[in-house]
Amino acid sequence: MIQTVIVDDEQDGINTLVNLLQEYFFAEIKIAGSFAKFEDAYAGIIKINPDLIFLDVELDGSNAFDLLKRFGNRKFNVVFITGHIKYAFEAWNVSAIHYLLKPIDADDLKATMSKVKKELINQKIWEKERLKKLVICTINGFIFEDIDNVIWLESNKNGVSVYLNNNKSHLDYKTPLSDYSNRLIVNNFYLVHESRLVNIRHLKSYNPGDGKITMKNDTFIYVSERKRSAFRLYISSLLK
Repeated sequence: MIQTVIVDDEQDGINTLVNLLQEYFFAEIKIAGSFAKFEDAYAGIIKINPDLIFLDVELDGSNAFDLLKRFGNRKFNVVFITGHIKYAFEAWNVSAIHYLLKPIDADDLKATMSKVKKELINQKIWEKERLKKLVICTINGFIFEDIDNVIWLESNKNGVSVYLNNNKSHLDYKTPLSDYSNRLIVNNFYLVHESRLVNIRHLKSYNPGDGKITMKNDTFIYVSERKRSAFRLYISSLLK
């Protein structure tokens, strides 16, 4: 888990970011603390020793840059939060991974977190953990399913259909297939088509000639032509 701290002198700003992080990155981020005051933030960061800080530029009558100066050769990564584009250049000067403009947009946060995770992996601070549960956003609320029970997923005009090994399925009306793919790649899921993601553990057979996959529940799925060569190499690598 990525140990994360939020520093913002507006409680509404903290709440908004917490909600977004919990909605989209609950399995990867642990929010270890949030602070609204300069000195509280300084003491909290020392105590928690986070991997990542979301840091509001304008803070309690001071600013984020003064706070960072106290840490010298800091080990944590920083994403600045600001309502003013003028701070972007100064953010780069202190080697911030990125900055987010208020009000924070969910797509901007996802793009930023993608960059953050790559940086943390490169620094060997955080390794992507294998998920055990999948959270599916249905129209009636959240459903939790064991990853190993998921056979395949398919995007359609209504959302993403998640098919299970008990012949049941759920429709996720909110989460795009690309997000599922990013989450499940470490669980041996493979995107065989722009609209289909399969659990390799449930693979029964594969015909590289016509790209036909047979799953253990006897479902037939076809690998797109442009992905067949790469998928064949992937399957071959599993035999080594």
